[in-house]
Amino acid sequence: MLTWWGSSLRSTVKLRYWRERAKSGDGVRASVVHTTSVAGFAGNYGQAAYSAAKAAVLGLSRVVSLEGAAYGVRSNAISPSASTRMGGEQELPGLRPSAVSPLVSWLATENCPADGQIFHCMNGRLAVVSAPRAVEVFTSAEPWTLAQLDTLLRPALLSPPAITEFLGEEFG
Repeated sequence: MLTWWGSSLRSTVKLRYWRERAKSGDGVRASVVHTTSVAGFAGNYGQAAYSAAKAAVLGLSRVVSLEGAAYGVRSNAISPSASTRMGGEQELPGLRPSAVSPLVSWLATENCPADGQIFHCMNGRLAVVSAPRAVEVFTSAEPWTLAQLDTLLRPALLSPPAITEFLGEEFG
């Protein structure tokens, strides 16, 4: 199983290589495709460590995108849903790995415009997933009081995404 640490180390080494190539005058047009999971977006009961590691991959992919941009390196993350022999599962008709591979191929093409993106792909279903964004911003010149926070935040609280938002109701 590929660990977050292994992904981070490989990305660091490859970025160093591409940086040196770019500095020597070689044109670099490289693509890194990280693998994450819906567990990193929405969590999955009983999988705290796995969910945290897959969320960390999103941060890693974003940093590779930011650092690699100056050298011609793009970075994206995919969250594939597929049954594979690696998971000890038989291939299920609705979860074919072949439904995910075209996205990986497209992301790896030299002229692909995607950079810093997150995708979820599953058997004919492709989602462009948003990274966390500020949806409400409050300002104050003074430290917040508990009463102010309760007044401001209570109506602004969001519901976390359900895993079915990514997998569909049939897998929830």
